[in-house]
Amino acid sequence: PVVTSATGKALDVISEVSKSKKSELITAKGRWERKDFGLNGQRFSIHGILRDYDIKTPMLGRFQGENIALSVLAVEKLQMLGIFLPEGSIEKGIANATNPGRMEIVSANPKILLDGAHNVDAIKALVESLNDFSYNNLILILGILKDKDIEGMVKEIAPLAGYVITTMPRNERACNPEKISEFVAKYNAGCGVYTTRSIKEALSVAKRIARSDDLICVTGSLYTVGEARAIIIP
Repeated sequence: PVVTSATGKALDVISEVSKSKKSELITAKGRWERKDFGLNGQRFSIHGILRDYDIKTPMLGRFQGENIALSVLAVEKLQMLGIFLPEGSIEKGIANATNPGRMEIVSANPKILLDGAHNVDAIKALVESLNDFSYNNLILILGILKDKDIEGMVKEIAPLAGYVITTMPRNERACNPEKISEFVAKYNAGCGVYTTRSIKEALSVAKRIARSDDLICVTGSLYTVGEARAIIIP
């Protein structure tokens, strides 16, 4: 069997190959609904193959609903193929699952969110997830690798920010922060832009300008987020 959350052209290709292989195709589309959310987690209703589930997760972001639905469907197919799981294993497993650096709150004062979005699609998911947060100004710390679609990423997220602090992780593939700043100015001419040469410096600037009702978001690369996390949670 094939279990997927793909849509559009990707789903068309998967469907065609599944038919040629005579494989059952199961999609996660329409099988989940978010019931509740907050900074401490979310609750989803999942419509499985065998039954419905009420599932809680500490992980943030609306997109987790699709991820959870996909996981549930895959596990259910394994059960249908004869693999035994104790009652409640699915709910317990998801409730205990974490993904450090992906929609992770690592500080309450100032409020700091880490998200390792490193391509345009992931940035779009982050932009959607930011709607769940209440804040006055979004202070964006942005460090991106030079082989990514830098302009495309900046175009999606820069308009949301009151301040953007461009930076670079300790990686030879890191993009020059000055280049990122140029794109920020192009897509959000009204925001404050700071250019820094290290994650540590970027965090220092963000904390200096942040007010109690602001949100600091570190994103653009897993390397950027990893360095920031190591500084904030030594």
